[in-house]
Amino acid sequence: MTKGSTAVAGGGARRRDPLRMGLVLLAKAVAIYVVLMLLWRPVAPGVAWGFRGMCDVAAAGVYRGAIQIRYVPGAIGQRDADTIVHYQDVKRRVGSAAGINMSSWYYAYVPLSMIVALTLATPIAWSRRIRALALGLLVMGVVVVLGQMLMVYDELVRASVLKLGVPWRGTVHTSATVVRELPGSFFIPIVVYALVALGDGALREMLGVAGDPPAGAGGALGSVRTGEGRPGRGSP
Repeated sequence: MTKGSTAVAGGGARRRDPLRMGLVLLAKAVAIYVVLMLLWRPVAPGVAWGFRGMCDVAAAGVYRGAIQIRYVPGAIGQRDADTIVHYQDVKRRVGSAAGINMSSWYYAYVPLSMIVALTLATPIAWSRRIRALALGLLVMGVVVVLGQMLMVYDELVRASVLKLGVPWRGTVHTSATVVRELPGSFFIPIVVYALVALGDGALREMLGVAGDPPAGAGGALGSVRTGEGRPGRGSP
């Protein structure tokens, strides 16, 4: 009887060591990320074109012609300034002379690559992994565009093209700085990854924690394997 009970209790998913699993996930993610960084040069024109196009569409929707925002190609081969943002207040005819340097590599390719690397390295079923990857790229793409709109808005306020009260000006500038600086650029993709890839039972699957068995299933199986519940010799 004891042997049968042990077999039932021992059945199910094998639990993984969280520390070892985390280290393996990190190593795989870093390897994938390095490969994606090496692929930057051949994909750079397409990434920059898509980055500029999405931001142009978003800016047109936000400012509706009152202020013209244009994302144009920057210096060829300059990874950190492959895009320049020009703005102009249509009524006041006030605008940027030199423009604002932006980088599609830093603000788009790096965070999207982090989503790809972390999601593909996550030890969950491939069907779940692909769904998480698609959703993660979509969410991260929206975050990238919103971050650009925030940074441009901050520049417009600082250039006095837009008027904003002192308390709100500080809040906008601090938020834009978080998005602009390196810690924010790396922290945000990790948060997006955690939200889209580690929910809906994915974390339990990663750790090898099986769900609760149906009520009575263990008892019935134990009864069959240990001989419990069989009719006695004197029974009909």
